[in-house]
Amino acid sequence: MKLKTSLMVLILIVCSAFLRADVAPEKRIEIDRMLKLTGMEKLVDQMMNQMIADFRANMKDAPSDFWDRFAQKVHGSEMIEMIIPLYDKYYSLEDLRAVNVFYSSPAGQRVLSTLPQIMKESMAIGQQWGAKIAKQAVEEVKAEMEAKKAKELPKPRLGTPGIVTPAASASAEATADRGAPIAPPSGAAGL
Repeated sequence: MKLKTSLMVLILIVCSAFLRADVAPEKRIEIDRMLKLTGMEKLVDQMMNQMIADFRANMKDAPSDFWDRFAQKVHGSEMIEMIIPLYDKYYSLEDLRAVNVFYSSPAGQRVLSTLPQIMKESMAIGQQWGAKIAKQAVEEVKAEMEAKKAKELPKPRLGTPGIVTPAASASAEATADRGAPIAPPSGAAGL
């Protein structure tokens, strides 16, 4: 476990060195503004608190006050600094300005305030839809497999001893109606 944790920390340090890029000051201001408007800082803090709670639950042997001290050392701003180059990479200065104008507007604030609830409800709808699609897929696969199995069954050949075909059955019934004795199928002697 200690090795895994140490390896994760090392990977984060190496990755952060590669991710840190010089962002033009004007663009950095717009990125910072967008992160504040979208509540990214709160989200990162929530993620960090959840991670520490998970660590606490999984590492029960750690001293009780360790995680409180550890939380004081870890700052969400470190992660924010690590993701800023992504915003620099994918958005132009003009994109950032336009997004920030929108998020600063009443409509943009409404989008931001309702987005978590929309995501939650969308996930519930997606789960229902997924269950419906899964049921449909299972039904269709079963039907296709049964149809394929029915096609692969050997077809009886006419005149095969012991196998009564519709034609043979009709012939036997006609003979029986005339009162003539019906001969047993070959190989059925002694029954």
